[in-house]
Amino acid sequence: TTYTPNIGLQLGLCADIAIYKKLFLTVDALFLTKSFDSKQPVFANSELSITESQSTLDMPLSLKWLFGKNKFKFFVRAGLNTSYLLASSAQMIRSSGTLVDFQGAEIDLKMQRSILNLSPLLGAGIQYKLGYGYLFFDARFAYGMTNISDAQNRYNYFDTQ
Repeated sequence: TTYTPNIGLQLGLCADIAIYKKLFLTVDALFLTKSFDSKQPVFANSELSITESQSTLDMPLSLKWLFGKNKFKFFVRAGLNTSYLLASSAQMIRSSGTLVDFQGAEIDLKMQRSILNLSPLLGAGIQYKLGYGYLFFDARFAYGMTNISDAQNRYNYFDTQ
């Protein structure tokens, strides 16, 4: 089986609350869309392709430490991300070579997924003072601590319809 990530979308707001001179508590509210493809061989000449898409509301909470003295300031951050699943769906296609043998309807997978997920996060970036606000570049890494599949409902698709 091969997995390929697709391009997603992230929109949101963030607020920095000063705790000490260069230490801030950062609170975000983010809407995210995520998607990935998986492909696996079914028979000798057949392949199953699945595209799963998810929409989540993420609420990261982190401590941010700034350093630098000019308009450009660097920062590092550490915290916890809470993610609430809004929707999850999949499209399946079985193909033989260049021919599509079967393409099913989109399947709602929300019942098979955990609604609430937690992830520790680490990040770094740079911010530039612009008027009364800041323009910033922020790179973050979040490691999922919880399984996104709901173990009790993983195979219950037909029982929930």
